[in-house]
Amino acid sequence: ALASLHSGHLGINKTMLRAKQTYYWINIDNDIQNFIKNCMICQENRPAKQKEPLLPHEIAEYPFQKISLDIMTFKNLDYLVVIDSYSKWIEMFTLKSKKCSEIITKLKSIFFVMGVPLEAFSDNSPFLSQEIKNFAKEYGIRWKTSSPLFPSSNGQAEKAVSVCKDILKKADKLKIDFKELLMEYRATPIPSLNATPSEILMGRLIRTKIPISKANIKPITNLGQFHSNIKRKLNANKISDKKYHDRKTSKESDVFVPGEHVLLRDNNRWTSAQIQNKTDYPRSYFVEKTDGSVVRRNSQFIKHTSIPFQNSVLYSRNNNDNYDELFENKIKQKYDNRNRTAYNNLIIETASPNIHEASSSNHYDSIDLDEELPLNNETFIPLIDESVSSFNDNNHTTIVRSPSSGSSNASLYSADSNPRSPSMSPIRTPLDHDYMKTTRCGRMVVKPKRYK
Repeated sequence: ALASLHSGHLGINKTMLRAKQTYYWINIDNDIQNFIKNCMICQENRPAKQKEPLLPHEIAEYPFQKISLDIMTFKNLDYLVVIDSYSKWIEMFTLKSKKCSEIITKLKSIFFVMGVPLEAFSDNSPFLSQEIKNFAKEYGIRWKTSSPLFPSSNGQAEKAVSVCKDILKKADKLKIDFKELLMEYRATPIPSLNATPSEILMGRLIRTKIPISKANIKPITNLGQFHSNIKRKLNANKISDKKYHDRKTSKESDVFVPGEHVLLRDNNRWTSAQIQNKTDYPRSYFVEKTDGSVVRRNSQFIKHTSIPFQNSVLYSRNNNDNYDELFENKIKQKYDNRNRTAYNNLIIETASPNIHEASSSNHYDSIDLDEELPLNNETFIPLIDESVSSFNDNNHTTIVRSPSSGSSNASLYSADSNPRSPSMSPIRTPLDHDYMKTTRCGRMVVKPKRYK
């Protein structure tokens, strides 16, 4: 009934309304909800998850304590963008390549002038390389990375990239060096702080082409009070930004535990996944996908589900081998303590004269593995190896078990070899028992009862 109600794969409310016209039973609403929540077709096509509350970064206490950096591309040229989280001072360099050695060289040119920061925040590639890790360890930098596909967690760098792209576009239009426009940015007050990046960083306003009085470029006398006001305004901006962002978000972020079955947002679709572990960063988890790969994702791309997770790689491997395991287990039970023949030898031994000898090139069509073998004779069928997988000169041999006729010497097995032309269509013989068949991979598997 639930399957028929949900045949159109509509939502919970519409399915409930549909059920009122056709069916009714106790707890029908709960049953419909649980059924739809476990429908993978409906779940994977659901819209993206609602935004979670903003989690602001801690405010820096002094200039170049924390930096954010990113790599951008403009007109086939790569640029390294670095912004100071406290003063909003921006550095931009043209990169010859995205190699780590080139990035480290540009960063050193900043650190030798401004000093080495305590923390650096970036996206993953190429900042997860071992060369970058060794560089950060050498200079004592705590290097943090954002979750993949979640650039908003590195908002400072994204804002700096936006400013730099705007500068490059205007410089390209004016046919001037972009550093000239970047200098003007550093000398322009930030509206929310009412101070320029140069004043916050250097304690004075830098001089540019624009005429300015000497009094305005003198150093700030009371730097302590000046920086106290900057910190207060930064905190006020942090609170107002969070309040504005959280207007249309969920009340709280989801928390996941290792081993939990979840849905993962991948390529704009929800897929089954499993939580492996939590990372050292907030709202960031290692998630195992159905193909066996493990990725790092923000909780924005993960949500709870009751759909069980199944690793498709393990399932495919087990599904391909289950017939082989069934065959081997049955043979082991029936022919325990028996010697197996060589790969290319198939011998049928019996005391009855009616048993024919079959060569290793003959093919097993049907063997009854469910019947008990008599304990008073030595008749057995050895294991068929992968090499036994073809017909021999169009001779088709069928080996079947014959019922006991009361005499211990009665024929137990019979082998019948019938010539058959390759052009002839195969004869469909009804089989009332399991039979063995060679797969395309050369494996001998047991197939259930059916027409051959």
